[in-house]
Amino acid sequence: MYEDHNSLEFFQHVAFLMPWKSIQAVQYHHQLLLNDITMIESSNFDFENAIEVGAKSEERKIVTRRQKKKAIPWTLAEHKCFLKGLQELGKGEWKNISKQYVTTRTPSQIASHAQKFEKRKDTTTPVEKRRASINDIQYA
Repeated sequence: MYEDHNSLEFFQHVAFLMPWKSIQAVQYHHQLLLNDITMIESSNFDFENAIEVGAKSEERKIVTRRQKKKAIPWTLAEHKCFLKGLQELGKGEWKNISKQYVTTRTPSQIASHAQKFEKRKDTTTPVEKRRASINDIQYA
């Protein structure tokens, strides 16, 4: 119907068919679709790891997933430093524990370790039925 798919008349017609969209929104979405087609046709896109992000179609982006890093287990020395920091600074002071006691771990990693430590401490499973864990060590 329209020879030029970039003409103002084309976008006005599409916006007329979708009254909830402005002409600018139609133009923007059209450009997103053209970008997607170009990416697909270039054949250098990793479809295996592609995911779509963004709540609204105008904000969506295609990104590739990062490979998950393998977790590095806590060492006995790190755990003992964590216990000392927990004893001296208290719960919730993960940033300060990270700066002053366990400098090899981020505050987020320390908070996660603390959750696991507390869960292990409060479990009702008998000690003889549990697998050994660094979190069994309760005192620095």
